[in-house]
Amino acid sequence: MLDLQAGTAVLRNRGAEMTKSGVTGVLLAGGQSKRLGRPKYLLDFGGRPLGLRLLDELRLVTPEVLIVANDPAPFREWNTRVVPDRFPERGPLAGLHAGMAASGDSSAGILAVACDLPFFTARFGAFLVGLLPSYDAVIPRHGRLLEPLCAAYGPNARQAMERVLESGRARVQDILPDLRVRYVDEEERGPFGRDEVLFFNVNDTDDLAAARILWHQRQLPARKVFEQLRRS
Repeated sequence: MLDLQAGTAVLRNRGAEMTKSGVTGVLLAGGQSKRLGRPKYLLDFGGRPLGLRLLDELRLVTPEVLIVANDPAPFREWNTRVVPDRFPERGPLAGLHAGMAASGDSSAGILAVACDLPFFTARFGAFLVGLLPSYDAVIPRHGRLLEPLCAAYGPNARQAMERVLESGRARVQDILPDLRVRYVDEEERGPFGRDEVLFFNVNDTDDLAAARILWHQRQLPARKVFEQLRRS
C-alpha cells in the first residue's frame, strides 16, 4: 500500500510549511555531457537553469543542499556549497559518496538527484525521504532497472560506498547487497506522475527537444513527443 503520509511528514505542501527532514539534498552535477556538448545544469527550462530549478525543488524538502562537481567556478553565483569527488573519475557512485561525506556525521542521509532530470519534484523527493528512516536506501525501480540517481540514502550507505570505491569498483549496484534497500515500484509512483516523464533524462539534443515539449505539454506522453519529432 502506498504510504503518502511518509512524504507529508517531510513536506507539508509546496511553498508552504516545511518540516526539517534531517537529510541533505544533493545535486549531482559532475557529468561531462559529451553527447549534449554543454553542461546539463545550465540548460534553460522555463527561463531558469535546470540546476537551479532542481535546487529549488530540493530546498522544498530540506534547507540543507549542496552540489557535487569537481569545478566550483560555474556555481559561484548560486549561493550553494560545492564539493568535489573524493574518488575522482569514478562516476556517479563517487558523486553519491562525495555528497554523503559532505553531509556530515549528524546527517540523516541524502536525497540525491542527477542534474539531467528536469521533471523531478519536491513532492516525489519528500516521499522517498519519508521512507528512509526504516532503510539504508530508497530507490525507484522499473522491473530490474533502478534509478539510483533519483534516490535517498541513509548514513549506513556511506561505508558501503567507500568499501566499493576502495576496492576499485564503481557501480552503484555493488553497494546494494550490504544495505537494507526499499525499492519503490511503479504502482507506488502513480500519484507523482508517469514514469516516462518523472525519470525523463536529457542526454542529447533529441532528448532536450523532447523535454522542452514536455515541459510545456505535461499531459502528452513522451512516446508521442518522439513520434512528433520524427515526423517533423
